Amino acid sequence: MHKSSFLTLFYFLIVFYSIAQPATIDSSFNKAGSPPGIFQTRFYGKEEEARMIIAQPDEKVVMVGASLNGSKGHDFTFVRIKPDGTLDESFASKGKGIFSVSDTTDDYPEAVAIDKAGRILIGGYFKASGTTLPVIIRLTQDGNIDKTFGKEGKLFPDLTTKKKMTSIHSLKRQGDKILAVGSYVDSIYLYINGPTTVVFRLNDDGTIDRTFGSKGITILDDVACYQIALNETSIALGGSYPMPLKTESVTNPIVAMLKSDGTINTTFGDKGFYQRTVVAEEMIADMAFQKDGKLVTVGQVRDQSVIMRLNSNGKIDSTFATAGRLVNLIALKEKGKSIFVLPNGKILATIEAEYSDGNFTSQRLRLVKLSEKGEIESFGYDQISNFSTSLNNSVLTSDYNLICARATGYDFSVVKVKTKIMPSIRFLDLPKLNIASANTPLVAYASFNLPVLFKSSDVNVAETKDTLLIITGAGPVTITAYVEASIDYEVAKANQAIIVSPAAEFLVGKNYTSTKKVQTYAVIPYNGEYSYEWSYSGENAYLLNNNQISDSTNKVNIYFSDDAVEGTLTCRIYDKQGLVKAILRKEIKVVEDATDGNIRENVCPKSFALCYATHINSFRINTLKSDSSGCQGTGYTDFTESGRTTDLFLGNVYTADFEISAIGKSSKYVGIWIDYNNDGDFDEADEFVNATFGEDSLVSMKPIIIKNSKEYAGSRRLRVRCRTNGRFTSSDACILSGEAGETEDYMVTLKVEDALEAPEIITPNEDGKNDYFVIRGVNDKADNRLDIFDKWGDIKYSCANYLNNWNGKTNTGAQVTEGTYYYVFKNGANVLKGFVEVKY
Repeated sequence: MHKSSFLTLFYFLIVFYSIAQPATIDSSFNKAGSPPGIFQTRFYGKEEEARMIIAQPDEKVVMVGASLNGSKGHDFTFVRIKPDGTLDESFASKGKGIFSVSDTTDDYPEAVAIDKAGRILIGGYFKASGTTLPVIIRLTQDGNIDKTFGKEGKLFPDLTTKKKMTSIHSLKRQGDKILAVGSYVDSIYLYINGPTTVVFRLNDDGTIDRTFGSKGITILDDVACYQIALNETSIALGGSYPMPLKTESVTNPIVAMLKSDGTINTTFGDKGFYQRTVVAEEMIADMAFQKDGKLVTVGQVRDQSVIMRLNSNGKIDSTFATAGRLVNLIALKEKGKSIFVLPNGKILATIEAEYSDGNFTSQRLRLVKLSEKGEIESFGYDQISNFSTSLNNSVLTSDYNLICARATGYDFSVVKVKTKIMPSIRFLDLPKLNIASANTPLVAYASFNLPVLFKSSDVNVAETKDTLLIITGAGPVTITAYVEASIDYEVAKANQAIIVSPAAEFLVGKNYTSTKKVQTYAVIPYNGEYSYEWSYSGENAYLLNNNQISDSTNKVNIYFSDDAVEGTLTCRIYDKQGLVKAILRKEIKVVEDATDGNIRENVCPKSFALCYATHINSFRINTLKSDSSGCQGTGYTDFTESGRTTDLFLGNVYTADFEISAIGKSSKYVGIWIDYNNDGDFDEADEFVNATFGEDSLVSMKPIIIKNSKEYAGSRRLRVRCRTNGRFTSSDACILSGEAGETEDYMVTLKVEDALEAPEIITPNEDGKNDYFVIRGVNDKADNRLDIFDKWGDIKYSCANYLNNWNGKTNTGAQVTEGTYYYVFKNGANVLKGFVEVKY
């Protein structure tokens, strides 16, 4: 390759790995739809759209809008879809509902909220006899009118003494109550005084909360602050206010800050308000609080989108973007629509961008993801959709993608959009490998310099350790190079299927066996041109097809009698001329005291090393207490027939306690194994339960997570080990030659919980009691997912393939505050919902 060609390719690769990927539709959402990724339905087919959408705690999405019912005017219309993007036919009338204030009114919804009981509140206004008036309706969880609310399901707020309210613009849940924002407008003095914002709060029964603001109401004169953002202490209201000129009025952005009780927080900005006074057509469309109390906003200025951040004192944050503001102009026109603060601190905004394509213009979705400093990061965070759509609001899903309401004007429509980047991986080819191959480096490159991990489909053939491939056997195996999924990136994979061929000759069969048992051993690969001669050096073991010409094969069966002893198995391999081609040997250990019970025999030798240097004085797990086990002088003790046993529930979490005796002050290392498949050994990787160490004689190990597969139910051998010379790994289930330590075996009974059951309280204070949210009765052969929500309905923790290990921490590792949390656990077709209290 010419040098210039190489440089061209090099620079092409740099550009390839740096170009922003466009936002794409998630085709797994409503995958049977046309096209996939979009849900759409109609009522009357005229002047209708989903103006607002909101996500329930169970991830179902409620769509609310208006539809023109011929000459009767517009009605409230609403739809609910399931998380997979299909119509939820259990809601309202086969998934869709219609409501009219009366036969003579024109009704327009503008807001929606979900209360603590899962009921749906819809706010807006209706026109009757030339008058515009506000209304709030409430639906039950199943989408029917809740006639216990207001007057037959309708509430007509009338809170001001000056003028009649004209509309409800926003609804938002605040704890156990619903915050509402409405307005009244003096049409005569609109350009002088502008609209007035009315803020109030509803109790659970639909009555006005008179403890809010001033006797139940807060009035903000001459501003249109209709957007709401909440945190635990504050209510932010954003929008615009008029700046009158000689011939017209323009709007500038404004944020009003209330305390959680509805009174104005006068320490914020100028007596409770941030106001931008530059004469420009500007407004705020959405806001979100950061964890540090700062407020990020999105909106538009003239025909440009703008993202801004305010400090908690109401001053512009000059450390954000450029002097606190990021003004974008990529398209002809832009409108900021929604903004979200992600758990990793980054900021995600949706923008409706208008583009020109020849003689036509179209609206498209633009996603902007910013760092905490307000910088548009490289590698695809500034994404423009490859599909045409105009937007209303958006909701963030638990997997950090977006569902966006499309403003089509003729149907109810939402689209699910992937916000994450799909990295690419280039996996360098592996060489041909055989059973005798040395450790082989694994090399893969991911775009954006993301770290690449590796895994094997069969650890009995090959296993991965960091960036090394370690051969463990012969056969087919798939090695996967992958990038883990995160808030910013989709999971990416590249596979290599290889076959590890056997070496020229080697023996297969167990290194350990028990008495009264027949074992099979074989030479691999078999070669019909050779003959095989078998022998065993230990006494009282009988070769069942030994050295007979007709049975001179590559396999042998050996019966180990009651008094069989360890020895060496030897196979001599001859060619046709009778010359020795190879001599293969395998050392066999025979267990003398195998148990003929409902658990398989132990595979460690009874006496292999003394335990004088360190041994187990006592061991406890659940109700199993072995308080005086001590050292038996052999290094190994089998307690499976001692009566020291306990029941352990599949899927439960336990704590194990050890008292270790050791010479000197060396560290005490302990480990636990369970023979889940009851095959008499602990060779499977998942049979290694946990390991830890301590400097003192008392060592506590947690969590002990019992696997959930129902096939493991029954009596099983549980092994505990101690030593001083290093932490245990999965391959250390038996004591090694010359190793100082002790091994003890106990019998435990693994039991199945018949139905899904979750605790009502956890106390994650690391005292070994109720530290984890343990769901019993889980079938780990089915996909499962756990989502934990706080009282605001925000996701605090989310996990697929949940392992009963939530201890009150968010996905970012922060400890949640004391209180009651709502959970949704899906286990295949089974769903468990409820509340759990976290106490410390």
